[in-house]
Amino acid sequence: ASTAGYHALVFHAPIGEEVKNHEEIEKIVWDSWTSTIGDDVSGIWPKDVKKDHINCAHALSSTIVTGDDHGAVNLFKFPCPEPGTEHKSYYGHSDNVTNVRFLANERYLVSLGGDDCCIFVWKCISKTNTDDDD
Repeated sequence: ASTAGYHALVFHAPIGEEVKNHEEIEKIVWDSWTSTIGDDVSGIWPKDVKKDHINCAHALSSTIVTGDDHGAVNLFKFPCPEPGTEHKSYYGHSDNVTNVRFLANERYLVSLGGDDCCIFVWKCISKTNTDDDD
């Protein structure tokens, strides 16, 4: 979870108790990352932008995708701890992107638009995998 003050909060799910020990939090291995806040995702934030500009994030393996207020779907290498990290932006939504998720095989990405009410499915093509069998 995250707070209005842009602090990440971690809880033990079965009992709902907050984990406050930083060393314990550092040892956690996440299956995926969906928070826009944290040391591993500081790079998704441009150096000169308000913190509410990035609406959503999802990371699997070595890539994180974000959706922002300007309709962009942005791809970064993950982790990306340095603010203003180089990335690729793709546009399709007319306004804010409310959620993004890689599908299980990581070959496709889904983004949800807010005001445009659109669902986009993006094909992910890596530099090493440019086959066009789909």
